[in-house]
Amino acid sequence: MIHVEKPVGIASVRSLDKALSILELIGTKSSPIDLATLSREARMPKTTTLRMLSTLVKRNFLSYDPHAKTYTLGISLIYLGKKAEEHFSLTRILRPFLLEISNEVQETASLVLLEYDTAVYIDQIISKNLIRAVPSVGAHLNLYCTASGKLFLSQFSHEQLEDYLQTHPLTPLTPKTITDPNLLKQELEKIRAQGYSTDDEETEIGGFCIAVPIWNQMGDLAAVFSITGPAERIRSKQISHIASYLKAVSEKASEALGFKQRKGSPAGPK
Repeated sequence: MIHVEKPVGIASVRSLDKALSILELIGTKSSPIDLATLSREARMPKTTTLRMLSTLVKRNFLSYDPHAKTYTLGISLIYLGKKAEEHFSLTRILRPFLLEISNEVQETASLVLLEYDTAVYIDQIISKNLIRAVPSVGAHLNLYCTASGKLFLSQFSHEQLEDYLQTHPLTPLTPKTITDPNLLKQELEKIRAQGYSTDDEETEIGGFCIAVPIWNQMGDLAAVFSITGPAERIRSKQISHIASYLKAVSEKASEALGFKQRKGSPAGPK
């Protein structure tokens, strides 16, 4: 895929840099800090500093005490820190399985998480093949047309799925993209039954992806393993064979996260 990024204004970059500097400075303090002290230590005019502080307080990255007129780090940083810690821990536990998949299938293998209404790549092993798919770590994926995304959608409740369909148009990216909500629902039922998902040139012509679920200790879908490569090459390796192998690895990965599979039941809680 070719991504064209819009240029970011220099002023915007400088403002972001100043805001991050303020956060870092407050993070070094063992007690709350007032505007005058912060402005002096950050070497910024009071008006500029106050503007940055107001935005950070509004977004809960900072907390403001109106009586003492001081600032401390806010609750949003706690949330982000916990999420970063979870992602790091998850990546560390699951990377050996990702390496195993890449070595066996000889295609790009990725670890994918759900983030609000998109899926995002958080770790990846790039294929050594000359012709290969190289999705970017950190890239966000549509849920309705990607293998990983459809796997996450398959675990949505009825209400969550209806809300998603009402707020997200099923825009065709290729002639194979599913754009009918009823057909998408049928596809999700199929995914739940077979335990894996595919993207057969639905996002990009010539690309094929297979994704399998990773369950956590609570029996919830924690993450997804996916493999991506040229459609013809993956089809030649037999999709059902690859899917069976990926499901076996994902079962081991789920157990590493504490998931306990009941005897005689298919992988996953559904």
